[in-house]
Amino acid sequence: MKVKYFPLLIICISVCVFAETPSYSESLAHAKQLWQSKNIYEYSYSLTAGGVFTSREYKIHVKGKTCSAKLKSSLQKEHWEKTECANYTVPELFLMVENELVKKNEKLEVKFNPEFGNLEKIFVEPGGNIEDGLWYVDLTNLKIHPAR
Repeated sequence: MKVKYFPLLIICISVCVFAETPSYSESLAHAKQLWQSKNIYEYSYSLTAGGVFTSREYKIHVKGKTCSAKLKSSLQKEHWEKTECANYTVPELFLMVENELVKKNEKLEVKFNPEFGNLEKIFVEPGGNIEDGLWYVDLTNLKIHPAR
């Protein structure tokens, strides 16, 4: 008699555990709310964007609605060149996550900063037969600049 109820117990435990795990949609909503509540006007960070074959390192600085970026040159070890921001402000990164949530990706990993809500990492492995389509964005060294 005990053996009959064991599979039911396993199913119940699985459902209960997964039901309490917040979805990425919920995490994104919370992260956006947290970021907006901080009323951050000026910030900067390092960002690495890459895929299977290559990656690019950026330094991003945002002040109000103005974004400036530098891209690490592959020719010289510590040479940085001015470039476009390429949709890498925090609100644009939120939009990037939203866009991936509606796709049928093989794998999606998202991590947000618990203190400020900004995206720290997104890793995407698209569904289908795209073997070299995986990509990621890592955001590090976030600095919030004091209001002047």
